[in-house]
Amino acid sequence: MKNELIYLFSLKNQIKIKADFTNAPTLKEIPGIKIEIGDIIILKKKDYCPADIVLLDCKDDWCFLDTIEIDGVSQYSIKKPLAPINANKKDMKSFISTYKEYFTGKIEYTKPQRSEKQFQGYLKLQNDPKGQNIEFSNLILRGSQIKYSDWVIGLVITKGKEITNVSQLQNSSSDRKFKNFLNRFMQMSIVWIVFGILTTSVWKTLHEQSQIFNNIQPSWIIQLIYAIQVYSTQAPIIVYSMIDICTILQKFIVERKYGKQQTQIVINNPDAVSNLCHIDYAVFSQTGTITQKDQEEIVGINL
Repeated sequence: MKNELIYLFSLKNQIKIKADFTNAPTLKEIPGIKIEIGDIIILKKKDYCPADIVLLDCKDDWCFLDTIEIDGVSQYSIKKPLAPINANKKDMKSFISTYKEYFTGKIEYTKPQRSEKQFQGYLKLQNDPKGQNIEFSNLILRGSQIKYSDWVIGLVITKGKEITNVSQLQNSSSDRKFKNFLNRFMQMSIVWIVFGILTTSVWKTLHEQSQIFNNIQPSWIIQLIYAIQVYSTQAPIIVYSMIDICTILQKFIVERKYGKQQTQIVINNPDAVSNLCHIDYAVFSQTGTITQKDQEEIVGINL
């Protein structure tokens, strides 16, 4: 493990960011393409994480991330720092000097599973007799954006791509952003429709109570509101139609994007007979059974 603290350039605009701790003598400023596995990096608010890192510490007790570039969902993910070293966070120079002095040890971990959100690891410092277990809640994936925390310190466990990976990721995630836009559009449409129906109903009720003994012909505004309330019963049909249109449009975009690609599907764990209909060939052992590549247990029987 490299005992060196690194402050990354901003990956969004490729310029050096002035921070309160840039004058610390133990910091080294490098671009993101030069980071290596085992480096300890410092990221600031609104920075994109260039690699998979273990969250060691941050300004606050929790770190909030925006993962829209990863999963296309506009919601914040909460990560918990390990905080293996008890240091004063108010004085960054002293904080960094403490990490420089005491953060020496080793780490063992499995490969992060992004889709299943699984990760296991173990951090053992030289002066810590117990060590700490590392879970997926302590992991910040590449492409995540730091939100409310002023700064975070992380240990690189998987090296990122080239320095242009963030812009490429933003360009390639247009379909994710479109999906997120559709979700927001549907949510806001439903909210405004419900709000309009409730507001109109309340206004009509109050108006009828004030005009109950008045035989004057209602104005055109009153008649319009009455019509809106009557036809608002068609709101569910309109909402369902909007959902169908958005679904058809989304499927059309997906089919257009992946229709020309010839992707071979490989099934490495045919644990069910139904999976066999999706493959062209299967590998059997000498006993005539299908076996897992990682395990020796029988997962299928050749009948």
